[in-house]
Amino acid sequence: MTADETMAQQTPDTAAGAPDLVAVGQCCIDVYEDGAEFAGGNALNVAVAWQRAGHAAAFAGAVGEDDDGARLRAAAAATGVDLDALETRPGATAVTRIALAGAGERVLAEENLGVSAAYRFSAAASDLVAAACWVHGVTSPTPADLRAAAGRGPGLSYDFSNLHMTDGLDGYDVVFYAWEGEQDAQMARLLDAALAGGAELAVALCGRHGSAARGAGVEVTRAAGEIDPVDTCGAGDAFIAAFVLARLGGAAVERAMAEGAAAAERTCEIRGAFAQEPLGVKAR
Repeated sequence: MTADETMAQQTPDTAAGAPDLVAVGQCCIDVYEDGAEFAGGNALNVAVAWQRAGHAAAFAGAVGEDDDGARLRAAAAATGVDLDALETRPGATAVTRIALAGAGERVLAEENLGVSAAYRFSAAASDLVAAACWVHGVTSPTPADLRAAAGRGPGLSYDFSNLHMTDGLDGYDVVFYAWEGEQDAQMARLLDAALAGGAELAVALCGRHGSAARGAGVEVTRAAGEIDPVDTCGAGDAFIAAFVLARLGGAAVERAMAEGAAAAERTCEIRGAFAQEPLGVKAR
């Protein structure tokens, strides 16, 4: 059976109502220069995108025992994402300070991961992951821990962002990397190294320089669309969510790249990582 056929067989059963798609890792409050605050975090953003695309999605992660944690939990709950595996742990909720450069380019001015930094699976999260159709990880737990918890059942993806780890990727259907700058030979070597490390497919998200994917017999590059971004925060997460859904539906890599790019472009047209009411302004 080919990789494409395996992916197609894993298509979520939305009618069942169970959280077939699970994102694990970071959630945070995004704080902008003018003080406006939004719910966010790479893994939560992916889960929300899946849920809003009509699929039963869950998020596993942690918030702190603080006011930020209560506000973030309430905002996440409003999206409809299953939060049974969202834990409240002693410590601070993750907070990311965001500046917007020219053309709405998101710049991480400061990042405090709080309790998300050392997130490890609870029993509830482990059960959720093992029963899922697809699991996506970000930041923490490690790729090895996520693979161990998932076992042989679900499809697996991981977003390494700017951490260009390429070893020990056996069992991963697709891994994603942030790449700053143009698509070049160095970027191609990164994707090839991920394949050598065991991943079935490796994708580089290059912002305004487009995206690229490599796999066995696969080499796809895509230019970025001509848009006027308001805020690029969450664009990569939107790409990942749409890409995974397209692949689960049996789409070829080229089509999945197109779906991902379109979702990223839509996210760039709004403020915040996904459409939501601001959490308000809080003195920090």
